[in-house]
Amino acid sequence: MMAKKVWILSSLLVLLLLGGAIYIAYWAVAEFLKLYAQAGSDFKLGVLTAFISLFGVVWSVIYQRRKEMLSLQFERKREAYSAFFDMLFDFVDANKAGVDPLTDPSFQEKWTDLTKNMMIWGGARTINAFNIFQTGGTDPGEDLKSTSGRVERLMREFRADLGHNDRQLKPFGLTKLMVRGDEHHKFDL
Repeated sequence: MMAKKVWILSSLLVLLLLGGAIYIAYWAVAEFLKLYAQAGSDFKLGVLTAFISLFGVVWSVIYQRRKEMLSLQFERKREAYSAFFDMLFDFVDANKAGVDPLTDPSFQEKWTDLTKNMMIWGGARTINAFNIFQTGGTDPGEDLKSTSGRVERLMREFRADLGHNDRQLKPFGLTKLMVRGDEHHKFDL
């Protein structure tokens, strides 16, 4: 009960302070506009130039920071998605050799690292595609096209998250890159 009263009083105090700050800001802007209207044209031009310059500097700093953040995110995403592609090729090679890579502890460790990186660096659509891929798994009894379709969708989401436009890419175009040319017919629609 006491905590609720403290929370209510704290909330009221914050609202009063916020209201006071808004009132003071409104008053300051109104006074500035009155003085600005009475000032000479040289002063008005100087103030306008200062505001434009300030806006340009602030915009430049915000743009540069955003660019740096996106560059860092791109690099981290690229590393995470490259790890998936490496694991995918390892998986295909192991299956061709008759080895089950899912029982390999190093493969499981790589998968855990990939999942962590997806949680941190993956975009929303990529995470959704990754979850669909994980839910479907790689059931040996499942149709090759169904399994490959989930892998293809995930790879396309990775590429889209990195800025690629795959509209011109044919169905199973990425999957066909991973198999020999004489196996391409398995993925024709």
